[in-house]
Amino acid sequence: MGTLFRLLIIAAIIWFIYSLIRRAISPPQAQNPLPSAPLMHQCAQCGVHIPEGESTQSQGRFFCCEAHRDLYLQQKP
Repeated sequence: MGTLFRLLIIAAIIWFIYSLIRRAISPPQAQNPLPSAPLMHQCAQCGVHIPEGESTQSQGRFFCCEAHRDLYLQQKP
């Protein structure tokens, strides 16, 4: 029984040393950065937030659709 216990202890020590050496040798894993969130703009007419790629821009202001852009420009020249 004592021999079996010693063999288990030796196997555990060998496994521990092996895992340490394997970690030291392997190159570090590159961290995958999170994709950046799209830039959001608030519609000057209704206030809804929309991604920059989906917005309409006029006179330095952003709008969620062309109808809101036209309405805003009619109300506030």
